[in-house]
Amino acid sequence: MKKKSFPENRVEEANKLKRDLGQDEFHELPESVRDVWEILRWPVYRYHYIDWGHCFMFDARQALKEGIKDRYVEIVMGAVELRLRVAGWEGDGAVTIMWLPPFVVGNDWGAGQVVFHVKQSNNGTSFMVTKEPLNFPGLETVR
Repeated sequence: MKKKSFPENRVEEANKLKRDLGQDEFHELPESVRDVWEILRWPVYRYHYIDWGHCFMFDARQALKEGIKDRYVEIVMGAVELRLRVAGWEGDGAVTIMWLPPFVVGNDWGAGQVVFHVKQSNNGTSFMVTKEPLNFPGLETVR
């Protein structure tokens, strides 16, 4: 039997967990993550180099556990990691999460924006995936 690659394993795992969620659990989730497969369409950006991120970035899994149930954290992270892989991330480095205040993303009265970030260990390239587009000079958009 052929060993499945990382994305195939994560997709199967996420699909199983999503099927196992009851309706009540599903409706308890924040609206922004109810359809995690939307994450696969979110824009990804590449940037060289984001240093000193440890000051304002947090472990993504730990941060998500503050707001959603543990079993759903793996579904969200599976989709985020798959999206990053498709965009060129090689799978090394820890996925972190950061929050950009509303005034930074051009939405003075909104809730701000969550960005998933990973710095690839072997070459320092940072990959970022987020629901809404980021319009900052120097960011390379990856499709």
